[in-house]
Amino acid sequence: MNQIRCGIIGAGFAGATHAEALRYAPAARLVAIASPGPANRTALAERYGVEALAAPEELIARPDVDAIIIASPHAVHAKQAIAAARAGKHVLVEKPMATSVADCQAMITACAEAGVRLMVGHFQRFRDPAVAAKLIFDSGQMGRVLMLRDVMAEPAEGAWRDRPESVGVLLGYGVHAIDRIRWWLGSEVVQVSALSNRFQGRPVEDGTQMLMHFANGAEASLMCTDIWPVRDDRSPGAVPASCLVIGERGALDVDMYGDVRLSLGGPWRTVATLPRWDSPVAFERIRAYALQMREFIAAIVSGREPGITGRDGMAAVRVALAAYESAAQGRWVHIEP
Repeated sequence: MNQIRCGIIGAGFAGATHAEALRYAPAARLVAIASPGPANRTALAERYGVEALAAPEELIARPDVDAIIIASPHAVHAKQAIAAARAGKHVLVEKPMATSVADCQAMITACAEAGVRLMVGHFQRFRDPAVAAKLIFDSGQMGRVLMLRDVMAEPAEGAWRDRPESVGVLLGYGVHAIDRIRWWLGSEVVQVSALSNRFQGRPVEDGTQMLMHFANGAEASLMCTDIWPVRDDRSPGAVPASCLVIGERGALDVDMYGDVRLSLGGPWRTVATLPRWDSPVAFERIRAYALQMREFIAAIVSGREPGITGRDGMAAVRVALAAYESAAQGRWVHIEP
């Protein structure tokens, strides 16, 4: 095939992001967008000159679609991904991969049995500050990473987020940090302790603080919430997403929306900076998603596993759900490798 023909399920913020990212993947082209919301799907389809469909099932069944990009509420990710795999479509699914470990495994199994590629959209692995940090960790300059303190906050947006089946902000958003730290360290979480709450009386968790112990001995904390009333003067959509890392011979301060600063015993120096943007579709924001999309398409074309696999997605979901279990039971929860 000359190009990988793609369809997107979901016409909200994530769907629009992936539609723009496809512009930077010359080996792919967008064919159609499916979403129950007529206004969103029509506007987005018109913007990119493609067909608008009401039913995801119709998109999945189309013979002129090779790959499905799932950007719908995460409670339906498993159902849609499994249907796509059984129809012979490759799958890029937004984080979180699903809302249960069993659903994640079912998605992995369905894609393996169908011989299609499955990639999970943990785009932060492609964002400049995270990439710079990974390079520094892997270089050994800081020695062994000992401790990390991560903070992620974003304003609550979208009524679907408050539905009980959406579970909460740690699963919906905090999995980014869980996946990113796993990737940085090249190690798995083996033990979790957490406090979770519904601070605003909503049907879902809206704030969690957790501790993670990794197989390689590193320790990490994560504060994750969507209670964030502050609007600052950074790029639109920019919110606290930062991590302080302490190693044997140095420290790294990573702002996922700004600077990466390194100290190897002396003064801090800035080693990477994420440019600001003035639009959700500005290149400065879309670049990470474009690189993610190109990786997905390259995996399809070459017949190899993508850089972020279903097993990666399932690992992040498992840790988030273990945190909820810890908070409910008031104890450390061990995670089997």
